[in-house]
Amino acid sequence: MVVPVRPVHVAVLDFHLRDLTGDRLLAEFKRPEYQTAVIMITTDPTPDLATTLMRQGADAYVRKPFDPAYLIDLCEKVRRERALLRVEALLEARTRQLRESETRFRLLFHSIPEAVLLYDLRGVVLQVNAFGCRQFGADEAEIAGHDLRSFLEPAAAEALEERIRATLDEGACSFEMTCLSRGGRRFDVEVNQRLVEYDGDRAVLCVARDLTERRRTEEERRRLEAKMRHTQKLESLGILAGGIAHDFNNLLMGVLGNAGLALMELSPESPVRQRVQQIE
Repeated sequence: MVVPVRPVHVAVLDFHLRDLTGDRLLAEFKRPEYQTAVIMITTDPTPDLATTLMRQGADAYVRKPFDPAYLIDLCEKVRRERALLRVEALLEARTRQLRESETRFRLLFHSIPEAVLLYDLRGVVLQVNAFGCRQFGADEAEIAGHDLRSFLEPAAAEALEERIRATLDEGACSFEMTCLSRGGRRFDVEVNQRLVEYDGDRAVLCVARDLTERRRTEEERRRLEAKMRHTQKLESLGILAGGIAHDFNNLLMGVLGNAGLALMELSPESPVRQRVQQIE
């Protein structure tokens, strides 16, 4: 059986061959890896044969005798149709891949445990993830399409244009600012943002990390460190006081010992006995 050595665009098969019928070759030419358009020709006037061959995958059917120019035009037409089908299949596959990629992106975007915003160079929010919505106390529709400045304290809102210029100049920048939720809660964030392309235009991708917990932890650490330093001071004072008391006790023992010895040597009538007793 003859099979194509390499893929061809259009094959013309005669149904009545010397050793076999053309329908046996049809399946070989219509293998998916070839993507070949096949035109069957025959002298058989039976319409059932044409229907059968078309069902088996033939792209066109020509009954002999025929004008060669007609066959050439038909080949060109079938080739164009096959090319169009390949383009449509490719577009469909690319569209499917794009949808899958977009779905993966949205899942990743909304699963990031930091507030992520995309806003244009005017400061209008284009997209915000689920964590950012929770931080700002609003849903996506209440944030996207609105000016980011409405979610910032006045000083941070005034500095936003400067931050955008810095991002345009450097491509990225980092800073801290204070945000406001819809409920009026103030919270400080550490911002890392960079310049990106969005829908053919420039935009700013912003990742804002809430500093509330970090600062609470740092404050607790400072409090514990201060408490530890105070405890260490008290321990040092205790050790110092104990040492002083020990040294002073040694001195007192000398005074008391000598006073006692002096009283033992003094007679009861001695005029200094009362003085030594006072010392003791």
